[in-house]
Amino acid sequence: RPLTVLRDRMVKIARMDKDAFLQAETSAVPWVSELREMHLTFGHMHCALVGFSRYVPMVVVMQLLAENAGAGLSLGMRPVAVTVMFVDIVDFTRMCEWVSPDVLVGLLGEYLAHACGCIVSSSGTVDKFIGDAVMAFWNAPQR
Repeated sequence: RPLTVLRDRMVKIARMDKDAFLQAETSAVPWVSELREMHLTFGHMHCALVGFSRYVPMVVVMQLLAENAGAGLSLGMRPVAVTVMFVDIVDFTRMCEWVSPDVLVGLLGEYLAHACGCIVSSSGTVDKFIGDAVMAFWNAPQR
């Protein structure tokens, strides 16, 4: 039953159940227009949360959602000690001169995926990519 499946997925995601983020959409789409729109919108929300959690630790995602439930995210600041890291590939520019573009893209994708995985698995947040460099930080916004 599509609505039961949708309800169950909504409950799991509201509880930030990690299994809910890993499950692919398998239920049938309801035909009633309002229900269909709700179903599709929920799917978009699920994809956004999955994408967000690839770069921000799940603990931080959960904290942001819990602290701002019903109120929306708001700007603010507080003094806090953070750790910032910049990491890049040694001699990347020189490597670009002799490696073919398709091989370079593959190597860069593999490196960035591994770097992001290490950062997120150690409760860090990927801030940005700067060419072959990755900027990350720890201890913010977490307390």
